[in-house]
Amino acid sequence: HGTNLYKLGSLYKNIKEKGVALEINPISNQTLRLVKDLRLHPCIGSHNNGVKITETASKFINDSWVIQRYYERIGDSLVKINENEYDSSNVLFRKTIYSYDNEGNKTSYISYRYENGELKEEKYCIFIKEYQDFGVDGAYYYEYVPAYIITYKPDGVTYQKKEYTFDDNGNELIRKYLKYENEICTYGTKREFTYDNDGNKIYSIDSTYYNGSWIIQEEDKIVNGSYKKLYEITLWANTYEYATKWEYTYDDSWNITSNTYSEYENNSWVYKTKYEYTYDSNGNRLTEVKYNFVNGNWVQQN
Repeated sequence: HGTNLYKLGSLYKNIKEKGVALEINPISNQTLRLVKDLRLHPCIGSHNNGVKITETASKFINDSWVIQRYYERIGDSLVKINENEYDSSNVLFRKTIYSYDNEGNKTSYISYRYENGELKEEKYCIFIKEYQDFGVDGAYYYEYVPAYIITYKPDGVTYQKKEYTFDDNGNELIRKYLKYENEICTYGTKREFTYDNDGNKIYSIDSTYYNGSWIIQEEDKIVNGSYKKLYEITLWANTYEYATKWEYTYDDSWNITSNTYSEYENNSWVYKTKYEYTYDSNGNRLTEVKYNFVNGNWVQQN
């Protein structure tokens, strides 16, 4: 596929002068480790020097379906512009088209999913670009994250939408999932994140959208990437009627020291049961004490 053509001076000159086109297979080249980074593919330099390039690729997976990809050069980048996926009968079941800015950065894609030749789903995604260091040779690579993804029924009516909000440092602030019926939002979930000054996640809040408003269901403290529940609420039929709540406390080592159970009655939370725990210096649980809430007081049960 011409990956080493630039090393063969006379042949390189002959191909260029005769206008012979090289059919490049970038995915194959990368899979075989002939090219480590597609952005550094030798065909980019060849194209810049006037060699004709056709950029396509096909990849077989598990002998059960085929992914066919098409590439083109934008600026100094070799980018994927189209991807077709075929089943074992060579029937198209997904088609994806990508868009880029003038620097070759991915900005969006639109995807079509088919069943038996009929369009079943149309998905549209807008990307936000952020930088991320993967620690490979000290180089920085682009990590693309979505701003939102909208999935349509064949009739064009939105039935689900995923939205993402980020701060100026690329930290995710809000993640939403929204479901629509007749273009009206009927249900949704939301997770909100808080960060410290070093960009570490420290809190998250989960909410459910129902009947025109967001209902908070869970709040977590995030410690070294691990979620520690502060409280969680279980809703029935997405309303507070018959809802239940657990609240948690922790020691300095993040061992649970208590969890308290409440039920929602007459527009307020009513305590029902509480458990308290103690631990040894190694974090092994030593005791568990149960309480019931009776006439405004906690009464020990064991």
